[in-house]
Amino acid sequence: MSVYRRIRRMILSGAVKSGQPLSQVQLATEFEISRGPVREALRMLQREGLIEAETNQRGRVATFSPTEMEQVCAMLVVNAAAAISVGDGLFSEKDVERIQYRIDLIERLAGADGESSAPTRRRIFRRQLAFRRLVTLLCQYSGPRVVQTIDGLLERIALFRQLREAEGESPPYPLASRFPELRQASQARDASAMARIVVDSIAGVSRKALAYVAERYQPALLDAYEDMALRMLQDGAGDAWPEDDGSSALTIKVIGRPNSKIRYTVTQD
Repeated sequence: MSVYRRIRRMILSGAVKSGQPLSQVQLATEFEISRGPVREALRMLQREGLIEAETNQRGRVATFSPTEMEQVCAMLVVNAAAAISVGDGLFSEKDVERIQYRIDLIERLAGADGESSAPTRRRIFRRQLAFRRLVTLLCQYSGPRVVQTIDGLLERIALFRQLREAEGESPPYPLASRFPELRQASQARDASAMARIVVDSIAGVSRKALAYVAERYQPALLDAYEDMALRMLQDGAGDAWPEDDGSSALTIKVIGRPNSKIRYTVTQD
């Protein structure tokens, strides 16, 4: 674990660059240890996604391509939309207090309280962690497996941010400008509104982050996933249903039988 943490720090600090090959022999010599712990550490980093390696090939520091990052952001958008919205009617007063606390913490760590000094690396890390915990808190009623998936996607994006910052670039931080709206939505316990704010913010920031990597990149997949997520949230909102205009309605009776096709009948009231 100590070897794993040491190599991980080297990658995230920029001491070794994206795409740079990693030699087990060289690392073992540098650390003054055998190759076994280095090999296991590199396998752990490969599972985490920080190292890429093909069979019988030397591992190298992962490169985060625009296509990969778009896919991760797109998956986060659509999964967060569904995960947050299922909490409609389930958020308690205690949940609201926890959401408000997370927002306050992120704002303090971001210097929104008027502090003018530049944030330290530790403070930046704490802010990123607080944001991840805020999103997973909003997703809590989707179940632990879904929350774990979403946290994994957030972890992947956090790694991307750390690597970009190590190279001297800092993609914009998500959601901060929407905190007043998120506060209001959480106080109203409106899960659909909270989901729309998070989805819209993450998608918008993802586009800006992709521009750091490839200025002319067109995130068509991200656009499609965001549109699908927002349509899903709109369809699930109470105000999305058409008002009764007094016209006749249809009654649909569905009958299902084991091992047979479903039959249905439609009658007009």
